[in-house]
Formats: sequence, structure tokens, C-alpha cells
Amino acid sequence: MSRLIRSPQFTREHRRLIRAGHKTQTRRVMSPQPWLNNVGQWMWKTIAFHPYLDPKLYAGTVPFGAPNGELGDVWALREPLRCSGAGTVVYADDGCPAMPDGESRDWPWERDWLTQMFMPLWAARTFMVVQAVRVERLQAISEADAIAEGVEEVEPGFFRIYRVPGRYYQFDPSTYIGDARTSFMGLWNSINGDTIRGKRLGCEWADNPWVWAYRFRRATSEEVRTLTGPLAQGA
Repeated sequence: MSRLIRSPQFTREHRRLIRAGHKTQTRRVMSPQPWLNNVGQWMWKTIAFHPYLDPKLYAGTVPFGAPNGELGDVWALREPLRCSGAGTVVYADDGCPAMPDGESRDWPWERDWLTQMFMPLWAARTFMVVQAVRVERLQAISEADAIAEGVEEVEPGFFRIYRVPGRYYQFDPSTYIGDARTSFMGLWNSINGDTIRGKRLGCEWADNPWVWAYRFRRATSEEVRTLTGPLAQGA
């Protein structure tokens, strides 16, 4: 039976894309980063692996536990919650009521806002099945993968140029480009760049960090019940 676990955290725009079925991949920086030992093996924590030859890395699983879930796990999409004027639980993104059992829930917390980090499983309305997990360098992303990451297609074959705060641009950031990888580069830096984090972390596109690459698909509540059993009501 599959595990039902909370998803990694996503931006509001990416949550919208996931709900619409337009985002089916996500990449997360490995921590700590793999390193080469003195005999030329790639190491992650205490485990040796060969990212370019080990077929398990490209068969939907990895030889060590990925922190955000493994093949077959079911993600409950984390979303921020707020208290409605009627004192019930609603989703902060769009104001829709949280009705896991078909009825609205009274707001149970002292504060009137709950970040996505603390969303309980019973409040989940969107579920995803993890279909593949692999380890790769960030810049190994393909054009198709970049589209699956949710870069905005402004016109057929042309993608948004994402502006990173604090960076100088020689082009108009309102324009678009016919290369999804380049679009994803700007998207990645707009979330993981040093000017966003406020300190040097080595996670930018130019740093080419090792990442966990997850592929997932939307799942219905009925499918989730089949895969994991009854949805947790108090978690």
C-alpha cells in the first residue's frame, strides 16, 4: 500500500498549475550536495552511487531514500489555509471551503491563518502520485522536462522570460523566448537565486547543483483511497 504524505512546498502559481494539471515535475536541491571521494566515486552522505551508469537512477527509483518521497508515494498538496468570515476553513489561494467529508469545517486554530507548511492531511484537496525519482544535475533538464516544470507558454512554442529581482536585464522581461530551458533557468533563479535567499547558497542555475527530480501525476480522491486506504482525518 502506498504512503500518503505531505508534498514539498510550492509557490502559489505552481499550486495553481498543479491543480490544472500543467505542472508534473519538480526539482529540489540535494542537501548535502554529493561529492567525489578519493577513488573517484560520487558520494551522498555515506552512500556511493554512479549517476551516469546506474540504471536504477533512470528506472523510476533511486538506491537511497529521497527526502520528499519515493516511487509510488501519494503527495497531498500543501496549501495555506485561512479562517473565513463565517469561522470555517477555506483555502487561502482561492477562498474555496475545505470540505474533506462533504461538509465545511470550523476553524480550529487560534490564529486566523495557517501557512502551507502546517496544513493537516485532512484539509488536502489535491493529490499526486510520484511516478519517478531520479538524481541529476540541474542543467541536465531537457526541453520537455522544462515544460513539465510549468514554465509559462505565452504563445505556442514561446515561453515567458522570468525576471529575477536584483538582476540587470539587457532585454525586456515582458517579452518571451522560444526555449523552455532558458525560461526555466529564469524561473529557477527567481525561486532559488542568491538575491531571493539573501545569501550565497550555491543553488543557482550557474552553480549546476545536484537535484532530486520528481515526476508526478494528479490523482483523484477515489484513487488515493484505493492506493493508501481511508484518507487520514486527524493528521
